[in-house]
Amino acid sequence: DRLNHYPTTVTAAQFSPDERSIALAIIPQKLELWQLEPNKLLQTWRIPKPSQWKPSAAFIQAINFKPNSDYLQTEDSRGIGAKWKIEYNL
Repeated sequence: DRLNHYPTTVTAAQFSPDERSIALAIIPQKLELWQLEPNKLLQTWRIPKPSQWKPSAAFIQAINFKPNSDYLQTEDSRGIGAKWKIEYNL
């Protein structure tokens, strides 16, 4: 995977505090963590829909690296927040 040839819509992005990685929210319903040097996909999260009977058009509009933590925080277009565990040492 290559970050510089990204073929999809990015709805939010945030650099890590040390600027060595970036978190991207993309359509459809994914959150990705990329290492910038070397350019490498580290982790992908699938964002669940609220219910199979109530599909959501919501998308992530804000990402934040929690300070001194192994988590990302997100907020979607409905104002719903979520916390995502980072499995890699950044």
